[in-house]
Amino acid sequence: MSNDAASVLSVARGEIGYSRYSDPEAGTKYGRWYAQQTGEAWYGTTGVPYCAMFVSWVFAQAGATCAGIPSAYCPYVRRDAASAGAIVDKASAQPGDVILFDWGGDGVCDHVGIVERNAGSYVQTIEGNVSGAVARRTRAWGVVNAVVRPSYGSGGTESGGSGPSASYGGLLLDGHAGRLTVAEWARQLGLSGSDADGYISHQYSGNRQYLQCLESVVYNYDGKPSPTALAIQRKVGSAHLDGILGRVDVQNIQSWLNSNFGYHMVVDGYFGPKTAYNVQHSLNRGFWR
Repeated sequence: MSNDAASVLSVARGEIGYSRYSDPEAGTKYGRWYAQQTGEAWYGTTGVPYCAMFVSWVFAQAGATCAGIPSAYCPYVRRDAASAGAIVDKASAQPGDVILFDWGGDGVCDHVGIVERNAGSYVQTIEGNVSGAVARRTRAWGVVNAVVRPSYGSGGTESGGSGPSASYGGLLLDGHAGRLTVAEWARQLGLSGSDADGYISHQYSGNRQYLQCLESVVYNYDGKPSPTALAIQRKVGSAHLDGILGRVDVQNIQSWLNSNFGYHMVVDGYFGPKTAYNVQHSLNRGFWR
């Protein structure tokens, strides 16, 4: 992964749904990681609030840096970020920023998360330790204490106001792989002309359930291979090169992105919103060339 907002958000989105209550080990996965980093075993074996450790874990997995991170204590995150001059006007919050909350209005930070979208009238975040889980939330500006701008590399922000629907490079990162996404996919795979028209034709309708967010598929199976589907199969190492995308091919796409570029997808063979988003993100990075 890279020192940029897109990588941070990709890691954070991959953790949505984690719950400390379904974790089979003591404490939380983020606390156990933090304990290994600091040598303080207590963090790994107790149920100590883990919001700051979650943010720290995400930044570490993404290879990203931010003043005040890593930390297990929200007030220290703010203190160190302020000392580094990394606090920005909260109205300018952008995807990938670290955001601190003050529930009691006493000026002390109680909670921390990662900005996914600045919607103007509210902010959308990904946070750890929300009723014990990692979850997406919308927050009013009145509870925001501070916004911290990470030390991302050149071009490191995920541009646009919103995370999952922001433009990063050429494609809109919206988790819906339509004609523009498929056309760029084909182009990077070396196809041109009518073979790169943005449609995956000649597909078997029985595989529709596995291709939910691959939205420019034409289910007109006639035994002919789709050039784009065939090129995708070759790229990701599918054993059966028939130009017909199915569940195994989607699994191969997910595994190929995870193994080669550090994405964090469940390899379930379903082309859902997260897989569509990560394909779009990888295309904007030119990973399919």
